[in-house]
Amino acid sequence: MKECPECGYENLNEMFYCRHCNYEFPDFDWDSVEHENLMFTPSMYETRCIERKKFFKNMENSFIKQLLILLLEGIICYPILNYGFFHNWFVYVLFVLIFYLIIMFTYQFSFIFKLFRIKTTVMIKGIEFYNLRIQGFMLLCSGIIMPIICYPTIFYERYIIVFYFASWGSLIPFVIGLSYFLKPNTFNEYNAYAIFGTELMMFLMGGNLLFLMFYHAAYKHFPLFVNVILISLYMALIFSLFFPDVINKYNKHDIRGKKSAYVIYLLVGFLALFFLELIMAELLGLLFS
Repeated sequence: MKECPECGYENLNEMFYCRHCNYEFPDFDWDSVEHENLMFTPSMYETRCIERKKFFKNMENSFIKQLLILLLEGIICYPILNYGFFHNWFVYVLFVLIFYLIIMFTYQFSFIFKLFRIKTTVMIKGIEFYNLRIQGFMLLCSGIIMPIICYPTIFYERYIIVFYFASWGSLIPFVIGLSYFLKPNTFNEYNAYAIFGTELMMFLMGGNLLFLMFYHAAYKHFPLFVNVILISLYMALIFSLFFPDVINKYNKHDIRGKKSAYVIYLLVGFLALFFLELIMAELLGLLFS
């Protein structure tokens, strides 16, 4: 860790600017400095490089070629999806997944980056870093595809909880993907936000689902002020996922560091809200009656 001479805030060794006051640290040798927050193993880095090569190779294809491929896939999949939607859910789910995986793993969405000139790198003090917009776009799509897969269940009251479950589960990857995509200068590879985001998805989706599932079941029985408090607390937790650098300004240490327990704190927060709802529901005579 290195201390900012302006405000005294502790920053990771690899930081170019102070997290708290934006003080610009003197130049240092990036290749020799101890990276405290780079948790990528050599194999993970190699995999990321292979993925980028595939993505940029696909970027070389013309718009017409990519659009024709997508159109052909759509023409093939549409009648199968239509049949599955009305007659066989298994067929519908299977082909939605196949269509999604083909697009994602062959990077057929790369023409969107080219069409709108979306940058996949960022310059920081003369050093070029890959941002996480590619991964962000894929996470966004993952967050969208989950409710689509379970969409047919909304027509059957006994199965509609499946759609709610998928929608709530998709919220975390959607929020994290949006963070990657909209804030590339912050969520860059140099501070290993990818690992932080992975931990969030692994540990927080459970807490997120517990809170939202129970809240959906019991919110009509809560007084208005209780609903406002619960939703406000929930939004505060979600806000901390979307703007971790804001949270950083009020901590002595970077919440994305190796020794940070921030993810655990958030999970505890979700669980605390869940048990608070249980207590409130018990007091209102909704449970264990």
